[in-house]
Amino acid sequence: MPSRVETLIALGRVPLLAQLTTRQLADVAERARWVHAKPGAIVMTAGDPLDALIVVDDGELAIGERRVGKGEVVDELACVAPLAAAHDLRVARAVRLVRVERVDFEELVDDVPGLAAAVCRALGERARRAEDRDYRSPLLTRS
Repeated sequence: MPSRVETLIALGRVPLLAQLTTRQLADVAERARWVHAKPGAIVMTAGDPLDALIVVDDGELAIGERRVGKGEVVDELACVAPLAAAHDLRVARAVRLVRVERVDFEELVDDVPGLAAAVCRALGERARRAEDRDYRSPLLTRS
């Protein structure tokens, strides 16, 4: 079983959680569970909802042609905006991953002060980066 510090480090790599305080991240880590799987194992079947934050700590997962390796997240938005998987999520190389279920994340958002605001800031930053390069917020434009 990985240590609490290893859990904090793995979750701390997730951009969605980057704005959390150490205390908030520790609260998320308390709800996380570690999963080990061998090559060929199916972590999730195509068509099933991906509704958990899944971070690969070691090894490699495959989703269709896409590979998710050490330090990467399957879909960082899955715990706030679940989506049905288009392909099986299978183990390409033996993996050790940390998983936070959506229901646990939603409870944390309700119970941990400042968590919802920190996640909203991270989502807002992501949305701004995705905006059209030609767009400028009226708040940044001088008349």
